[in-house]
Amino acid sequence: RLGGGDFRTLARAMVVDPALMVWLDADGSTAKAPNENLGREFMELFVLGVGNYSETDVRQAAAALTGWTLDRHANPWKPVFRAARHAKGPETVVGKTADFTARSLVDHLVALPASHAHVAGRM
Repeated sequence: RLGGGDFRTLARAMVVDPALMVWLDADGSTAKAPNENLGREFMELFVLGVGNYSETDVRQAAAALTGWTLDRHANPWKPVFRAARHAKGPETVVGKTADFTARSLVDHLVALPASHAHVAGRM
């Protein structure tokens, strides 16, 4: 569906994709208990590659991605943002400090030179 467009648009959709959220346990990630799986795998597998982020970046990205859950009554399931479950920033991820949302985190990560090299190398 989004494979023919630009990578930023695809990456924005990925972090709130129901299948990816379930696979990486992101739908239960809250401010009090951020789940690191989505942040880690998104950076490692899809955007930056191994060695281009730190464990601190993973924890901070996890906080930025909190607040998303799934409406499992919808068919197909739909991502829903719940502000009360979102960690209050700021977070520092790969050299930038901001009060990140999922969208602004993706925008930051895909703009990094490491992302350009990683994505091009995977193609």
